[in-house]
Amino acid sequence: MKLKKTTWGLMITAFVLSGWVAWYELPRQRQETNNIAEQKIFNIEVNQIRKIIINKPDLTLEFISTQDPNKPWSMTKPEKTLADDAVISFLVDLLVSGSSDRVIALDDSSLAEYGLDKPIAKISFTATDGQTHSIVLGKPTISDRFIYAQVFSNTEINNKIVLVSKNWQYAVDRDLSEWKKDNS
Repeated sequence: MKLKKTTWGLMITAFVLSGWVAWYELPRQRQETNNIAEQKIFNIEVNQIRKIIINKPDLTLEFISTQDPNKPWSMTKPEKTLADDAVISFLVDLLVSGSSDRVIALDDSSLAEYGLDKPIAKISFTATDGQTHSIVLGKPTISDRFIYAQVFSNTEINNKIVLVSKNWQYAVDRDLSEWKKDNS
């Protein structure tokens, strides 16, 4: 089987162009991806959080900081009792250090698409300056590695949809008994 000169010319041109794309474009795309900076979700420190409210479809939990190093958090709703330090610390750590590298443009009609019309939970907290910040947790992504969330705070990502770690869901998907300090 013999190929015509024009066929050979087209094949050589295609190989040269594919080589150029592989050599020039692919490393540039990788570099652009790495330049996306992770943004902190909230600009807050641990000692600035005074009150946390978690609204879930079936339960509302409220915690206040006691300022006592031995018993740092107290539950006020649905029961008045001491809160489990480890469980609250896990949540507070997410509030303080949680970040996202993906921001999605907000479109009111897309809230249902991200599960934000019927969220799994809304976490609100009040800081020492009296400002209230919150994050609404939606459904997981297709890969089930992240969840969609909408942030309401005084940061650049205010009222935007972001992808956050599944740890946010793990922090709030607990039975009431897990939130209470074990007195045994």
